[in-house]
Amino acid sequence: MDAVYKVIGLATPTNYHKKFLLALPPGQFDINVPQSVKKEVFHVAEVFLDRTTGNAEHFVRKVGKNDSYIYNHEIR
Repeated sequence: MDAVYKVIGLATPTNYHKKFLLALPPGQFDINVPQSVKKEVFHVAEVFLDRTTGNAEHFVRKVGKNDSYIYNHEIR
């Protein structure tokens, strides 16, 4: 990526952000983290659908928190 920025004459970015996903057994949401680290708890559920034709996998993913969810249908 740095090479592309140099070719078009832009400065290379110096800030990097990292996100981590911690998976715990159901019901165990207490993680000791420093106060400066933002902690959010959300739920992810994947339901695989039966294959009707070919080798494609169909599944529905549900992601959300506080009774607000987003659903995605994905085919691989």
